[in-house]
Amino acid sequence: MPMNLIRELNAEHAVLARILVDIGAQTCLNERVQHVLPELKAALLRHLEREERDFYPVMIKAAQTNSSLAELLKIMGSEMDEIAARALSLIEQWQKGEGAVSFVEDFEALRNTLSQRIRREEHSLYAKYLKIS
Repeated sequence: MPMNLIRELNAEHAVLARILVDIGAQTCLNERVQHVLPELKAALLRHLEREERDFYPVMIKAAQTNSSLAELLKIMGSEMDEIAARALSLIEQWQKGEGAVSFVEDFEALRNTLSQRIRREEHSLYAKYLKIS
């Protein structure tokens, strides 16, 4: 079961990455981007919900007796809160057609941030989860 969860979370990461590549291929905030933004938002929210429901409770319980894990979760948790808030804010702005002037730059920064976070989750947090489980 733990390995299944990690596979599913990784699959969700792959979906997010595919959507980010699709949007990143565009050169402006256009109709194609407008069409894909709801999919990005839904995939991101679905993934965050899944982690909160299935992944983090196990990690938080283990962190009660592991101070280094507790510190890692604290850092990663606050980081993810900031990333998610920024991502959702930008997506909502773009869905309204706002932010077109800085869209390419803002999107590239968001894509880099999300890509780095995904790598950190897959290489650090998920490995720790498998050891704990």
